[in-house]
Order: sequence, then structure tokens, then C-alpha cells
Amino acid sequence: MNISNIDGNNYVEISPIKIKYYDTNEANYIMVRSILDNLIDSTTFYYVLVNIDITGSITNLDSGNIIMDGDDYSSWTGDNQYPFTWISSKLNITLV
Repeated sequence: MNISNIDGNNYVEISPIKIKYYDTNEANYIMVRSILDNLIDSTTFYYVLVNIDITGSITNLDSGNIIMDGDDYSSWTGDNQYPFTWISSKLNITLV
């Protein structure tokens, strides 16, 4: 997994997927940001599935919030890769 900083956000490439059957673009990157962490037992992440084309143009295709808590939160040592891996498993997407 390679984390790329683009426009001040961290992105990881994913296997391309259509978000909705009628989409013309496929999501090929995911951006993840922690938006609320109580530093005890839970954090809320904001994620965006985007298409980044060869010119570097970014199109947002889907977004949402997801809460990490319990054993998942306890297993997170603060590294940047774990949230991408954890969220991708919850969304059933494959990191490249």
C-alpha cells in the first residue's frame, strides 16, 4: 500500500469499482481522514471514494463516516495504514 498526499489529503489506490451501476467513472482511490477521536475507545473516520484521472483531476463519487471502536480501535497503534486497511475491509474494496 502506498499512501499518496494529494491536495493535502491522504489517498490510497484501490481496485477500480463502480459505485452505482450508472456511473461512468470508477472509483480508483480512497481518501480517509479521522474527524473525531476521543483518544480512549473510538474514532470516527470520514472517507471519500474518488476517481483520479491521468490529468490529476479528482471526482468525488461516494463518501461517508464510519466509526472504529472496541477491539478494532484497541488494535490501532496510530499508524496511517491501519485505517485504510480497516475501512477497505468494511467497505469490501481492495487496496492496491
